[in-house]
Amino acid sequence: MNNINRLLPGNTKSIPKHSDVDNTEWLALSRSKATRQAAVNSINLELDRKVREYVSSRDFRRVVLSTGLKEKVFDYVNRYSTILSSKGLPSQELGMFLLAGDSPAVSDVYIPPQYVRPAYCEVEFGHDDAVRAEYGKDIISWAHSHGALGVFLSGEDKNTMRHIVPRETKGLATTIDFEWGCNRLSTTLREYPTVVVNNNKGIFCGKAWSYERYVMRDGKMDLEVTYSDDSLLDNLPVVEVEGEQPKSYDAETIDAELLSRVSIPVESGVAKRYTVYRKLKNMPDGVSRKVVSDSSLTDRLRRDWYERIGGREISR
Repeated sequence: MNNINRLLPGNTKSIPKHSDVDNTEWLALSRSKATRQAAVNSINLELDRKVREYVSSRDFRRVVLSTGLKEKVFDYVNRYSTILSSKGLPSQELGMFLLAGDSPAVSDVYIPPQYVRPAYCEVEFGHDDAVRAEYGKDIISWAHSHGALGVFLSGEDKNTMRHIVPRETKGLATTIDFEWGCNRLSTTLREYPTVVVNNNKGIFCGKAWSYERYVMRDGKMDLEVTYSDDSLLDNLPVVEVEGEQPKSYDAETIDAELLSRVSIPVESGVAKRYTVYRKLKNMPDGVSRKVVSDSSLTDRLRRDWYERIGGREISR
């Protein structure tokens, strides 16, 4: 973190030289909380400017995929559609994690356990260690299929990218260096690309990002992650590059993953009941929260309403 606390007023070994600051006054007010906060605000102004400059660049406003990744994604999606059709089921969404290794390109996908509907999928996070052991790569973001629908980022997709993915995945990290007075500082910016595809090989890409800003804690400077509602870009071009390749796969591999990890509704009336369940789950703290905080209830609801697509034959 560049030992940033040495820059604060009160440490005469390194008084910041900044055009807006009178160093003599800083020494006199060295223990002033307001003065220290002013220093942090000044640093963040320069930091925000550098971040805006970076995210406005042409290189940032694109999604970089390894060659072979799109083919793998479409193979999974097409096989998924075939399996659903064979069971007399309509098109369903399919969630995927995007993986990356040492290069900045998205180079593989992982199908996590999930519950799906025609226009919704709920994926399980928390598979980082298993993915790293099997693929040697990290979960950096999320992608999904819209099945027979068009490719776009829906309102719910945008909410997922802004508020869930940055908390649950690692992202692609970039160090941004900047100067404040005579001091060199840095921050970590993480980008979260996303890909939306459909059964017709349509593809639509977007990207969210977060970065670390400086804050005051107990009289010292620290870093914390920040992101805002405008930290999302969509309809970005796709760039394919040579590099790390996706893990090899075949038809049996695809079937094994889909049939064991994807669950679909099997009861009539499930759509209405599941909508109620989702509303309860997302209720603010209160009586309803106590109901859905019971994991046994959640498990029972899912057992009653869902079944792995590799289960019994289903006809409609």
